[in-house]
Amino acid sequence: MMRVFFNFSGYAWGKNQVCQPGWAKMRLGCATDWVRGLMPILALVLGLPLALLSGCAHYIAAPIVPKASSEAFAAQRLTDTDLAACVRKNHPDRAHWPPPQWDFSALLSAAECTQPELALAAAQYQTSIATIAAADARPNPKLNTSGQYNSNAAPDTHPWTVSADLTFTIETAGKRGARIDQAKQQAWAAQLRLEDRHRLMRVNLRQALLELYRTQATEQLLTQQVQAQESYLHLLQTRAGAGDLESFVLSERRIATDETRLRLQDAHTQAAVARAKLAQTLGLPNAALQDINFSFALFTQPPLAADVIDDGLRDRALRSRPDILA
Repeated sequence: MMRVFFNFSGYAWGKNQVCQPGWAKMRLGCATDWVRGLMPILALVLGLPLALLSGCAHYIAAPIVPKASSEAFAAQRLTDTDLAACVRKNHPDRAHWPPPQWDFSALLSAAECTQPELALAAAQYQTSIATIAAADARPNPKLNTSGQYNSNAAPDTHPWTVSADLTFTIETAGKRGARIDQAKQQAWAAQLRLEDRHRLMRVNLRQALLELYRTQATEQLLTQQVQAQESYLHLLQTRAGAGDLESFVLSERRIATDETRLRLQDAHTQAAVARAKLAQTLGLPNAALQDINFSFALFTQPPLAADVIDDGLRDRALRSRPDILA
């Protein structure tokens, strides 16, 4: 790193316009005493406002209010207009939003706008992109001004002495290029982390939707089983009342029906947990999934292997995954 230093200093003037230059690493000649006496004042008047403006920064207060944040999170829904605008921005083909049925593709589009971990990874990636521009910037010149009052000045000279120093920094030995390359590598790593976070979100969303499908299907089957067992138990009670059935057979059927009811209650709990897990994966409150019509066609009508697997898919999966590249 090399610094080039310019100094305009040590000029004093008075009634007879006597020019007395001080030391200078690079001296600027002056045609007249008046011009040489005026240059430090011009440097101070013009350079000081520019230096102040170049270092001016505005602070925008963004206080965190826990209560307001909690209320805003609890009010989020899949049918919000802000979510619809975000989805249309990311996927222009989804003109009709919200969809009548929420399948895996629709939930994935919504999760891209609501998932906080994905938003954090995207913000980190944008920050790394800005770091490249910051690394490409050259050092700003520095202007230092000072003034000195001489109480013992001669009667024909002014008691004030003004000094202005201008410093330029020149980076050598490829430091700037190395800094840019480092910023680009960090941005690439941030991009891979963003892609990996999106892949993990996709996997977690698929697993959560599959778990919800399993628990709801189990809940429906157990409900039908309880109804069938209760009808059968009612018939057995009628036969037992007529004396055509022994009591221990009726007791066995009652125990079996009670066990099925317990399994149904457990299925209700598992379905509620699966719904909460899906809401957590989406980054939404549990209330956001109330009265939502889910579509499980991804699991009830899976695609054929010939439609999914091609010759280079396995090779790309082994060599090009973001988690491996990271």
